[in-house]
Amino acid sequence: MNHPKFTRVVALAALLAFTSLACAVTGILPTKETPAATALPPELPPTPESAKLEGLSFFLLNDLESYRGVLNLTLQGQNQTGESVTRSLELVNETIKSQNARHVSVRGDAINPGSDNTPSELFVLGQKAYIFTPVSSAKPCFILSADPINFTHTSYEEFTDLFARLTTGDLIAKGEEVNNTPSDHFVLSAAQMLFGTPASQQGEIWLAQDGGYPVRFTGQAEGTFSLSSETITGTAQWEYNLLEVNQLGSIELPQACLDEESISTDIPILPDAGDQTTYGGTISYNSPTAPAAAANFYRTELPANGWEIINETASPPVFILLARKGERSLQVNIGPGLQSGTTILITPGL
Repeated sequence: MNHPKFTRVVALAALLAFTSLACAVTGILPTKETPAATALPPELPPTPESAKLEGLSFFLLNDLESYRGVLNLTLQGQNQTGESVTRSLELVNETIKSQNARHVSVRGDAINPGSDNTPSELFVLGQKAYIFTPVSSAKPCFILSADPINFTHTSYEEFTDLFARLTTGDLIAKGEEVNNTPSDHFVLSAAQMLFGTPASQQGEIWLAQDGGYPVRFTGQAEGTFSLSSETITGTAQWEYNLLEVNQLGSIELPQACLDEESISTDIPILPDAGDQTTYGGTISYNSPTAPAAAANFYRTELPANGWEIINETASPPVFILLARKGERSLQVNIGPGLQSGTTILITPGL
């Protein structure tokens, strides 16, 4: 049975962390269910799983080593309450495959009507994910492990989360240099959208001569559109550009995330830690190690990292260690996990 004091401490910390994360995710990467794809008219080409036909773009971005994609989308018309509105979305997606690195930046009020124009960002670097929300100026960065249990794909991260299939029409020109990529320029025949149902549409698309992926895509559609709980009947306009194809060298974290991470560089973490989160200097994680063994680990590793243990309270399977290093202090709460193993909460400044 969990120790009551430890349970209360962990529950409070979990609530604070969850609330902060939920606010961040709501502001950047909504978990809104992607609308079901509407059926294509019978005269359009088959799905990508079928044999490739002339003129069908397959979004082969996964074949690229690196790239930076920028989509600007504007929705203008009347919402479901009859109000005239203009909503915008800037979606930036960066990927470096060999580094297992990606970055998503979302700006605008199309996803969260009434929000300001401050971008919110997600970084995934190796085994860590960073949620950066500048509007939370005091603690703008939340760090968590990129394990599937902690982090899942959300709705609007990439170009293909908004457009399912494109069909090219007439060829306008061959071999145009667009965004430093030799491309063929086509009239857009049709775009299947995942954010609305167009009554009419028009546009142009440039496909890379080597690879067939979209390098630039512009267009306009009339119909009904929704990126949130708000439904807008009117016009959608967009422009997409694919930049730095196989040339993107690095994805840099904001200084606030580097600062958040540097706070804990001298705080020992069990080697088998999982589901780790860091926010405002507070660290929480789970481990298959038994609580008593975890306590022994901290009794050894805290002094090895320059910390002096000034107090310990033990009521097995719960252990609470207080430590100090110069003007810094921290509290390590160790207790049984919900099902097995150990849950550890490290809080600074107590």
